[in-house]
Amino acid sequence: MVLAPTEMYRITVGAEGQLHYEVEQRAADDTGAFLDDTGGDARPYQIGAAYLLADARPAPAFRASGGVRLDAYSTFGTSLNRGSL
Repeated sequence: MVLAPTEMYRITVGAEGQLHYEVEQRAADDTGAFLDDTGGDARPYQIGAAYLLADARPAPAFRASGGVRLDAYSTFGTSLNRGSL
């Protein structure tokens, strides 16, 4: 959804959801396997996300953007990411 209260400001809000219902995962490093969801241990996982992006153009030669995104994974928790430009 995009909201534009004025010509100078715009806000974008959104969400995403994913269901991975047939998944086999394996990960390892030098110490051995730290994730082994294969064969009979395979399990589905879900991801949910929400984000907000704000754009401002207070002058024709200047534009600023900033945003934040929150991802929630059923396998290991949440991740919050933000940035500006």
